Amino acid sequence: MAIQQAVSNVDQNLDQAADTALTGITITPGAGDYLAVFTGQVDAATLDAKTFEFSIYVNNAIVQHTERACDFEGSAAGLDNMMGVATAAWLTVGAGQTVEVRYRRATGTVAGKMKRRTLTLFPKASADFQQATDTVDATVSATTDTLLTNMTLTPGAGTYLLVFSTSADNSATGISLFHSVYVNNAKLNHTEREFWAEASISANLGAFPGLIACMVSPGAGQTVEIRSRRVTNNWTVHERTLTLMKVNAADIKEATATADAAATNTTYALLNSMTIADPGAGDWLAIFSTSQRAGTITVDEEIDYTFFLGGVQDVNSERHVTQDESIDNADYYGFTSGRVTIALGTDDAEVHWKAATTVSRTAKERTFVLVREAAGGGVTVTPGIVALTTTRFTPTVTASNHQTVTPGIATLT
Repeated sequence: MAIQQAVSNVDQNLDQAADTALTGITITPGAGDYLAVFTGQVDAATLDAKTFEFSIYVNNAIVQHTERACDFEGSAAGLDNMMGVATAAWLTVGAGQTVEVRYRRATGTVAGKMKRRTLTLFPKASADFQQATDTVDATVSATTDTLLTNMTLTPGAGTYLLVFSTSADNSATGISLFHSVYVNNAKLNHTEREFWAEASISANLGAFPGLIACMVSPGAGQTVEIRSRRVTNNWTVHERTLTLMKVNAADIKEATATADAAATNTTYALLNSMTIADPGAGDWLAIFSTSQRAGTITVDEEIDYTFFLGGVQDVNSERHVTQDESIDNADYYGFTSGRVTIALGTDDAEVHWKAATTVSRTAKERTFVLVREAAGGGVTVTPGIVALTTTRFTPTVTASNHQTVTPGIATLT
């Protein structure tokens, strides 16, 4: 089975009070187990406070621990004020069942807009997955990194892709929340992510979904955990999911950085250290995450991230985050994801970024990870070369599940 993906770049009004499917984001993948990763961007559209909730559904049933909140505070919710949304989980899907992402407008009276969005399903055997979930709110009151309630696994020795997602609310104003990955009680420094609730934002508003994805390689009996801390006042962390997917070491690549990267460019340019040189041919699941800060600003600042492959932009991966002009020196999450295709021996995979103005901005600790599925249960198929047959065919797309057929590769039967 191949990596499957649904993409839509058509704006959708977010005006429903009951869970409603996002248009273009439904896949019928076939029976099996999958890592589902969803990222997109939400536009507040109007100056009124509003909250949106996003969840993964399988066979018309909500996967409870995947719900993520996007809260727009009224004074910072104008047109083109955008935040990212992300959720991810291990799913078991039956034959003919659908996987989709649904939203609802939980508070507010005026619609927002859903912009670019991508749902990717990566197939794996159930034995390759482990997952920790929680639907009960957790209070983060410690000022040193402390286990986030129930976010711990002991997976056994091996190489894994880790994906963690959640959303959180602040109980006061002008405070920060940090999440980090720990393996065997040691912090993976490039995984720390910060969200800062600026003092003008009302208490208990400003929720923002967070995402971390990285490679981990625990030894036998070692734990993999998410630890959190706060500054000055408590945070409430909502539904959350920590997923580990075991992979072959040769099929996962990673670029990491812990040093701040400052820039002022207004056209796309490489984000420092976010290059994976010639990872190898094939289709890959790509996930990038960071936390970012724009400085003192007098107009809304939009910061954009996207993948470049062999010097060419993957437009579907473009994601925007807006820092409102009334908020200076705030920390936000930045992330994007999707399926990317790498050519044999020619393509570097990169994360590029830009901003709307030349005001200096900073990307903090950051991680860019690629995971490839070995074709045919471990056999890598080279484009244009097919074992046992030499059949070629024209690319097609199956409307029901959005599977893309790669030129020159035939399914063996």
